[in-house]
Amino acid sequence: MDKIKNKKSSKSHPNQTKKAKKVHTDKLLDEALEETFPASDAVAKY
Repeated sequence: MDKIKNKKSSKSHPNQTKKAKKVHTDKLLDEALEETFPASDAVAKY
């Protein structure tokens, strides 16, 4: 029975890692976006 528990937990771990990486990446992208606005250059009108 211990083998089943270990197998199950090892399967859920990679998904949690992927989700944590995505959340971290999203936070970094949000922060980078906030740092770029307002841009110093005016928006060009065509």
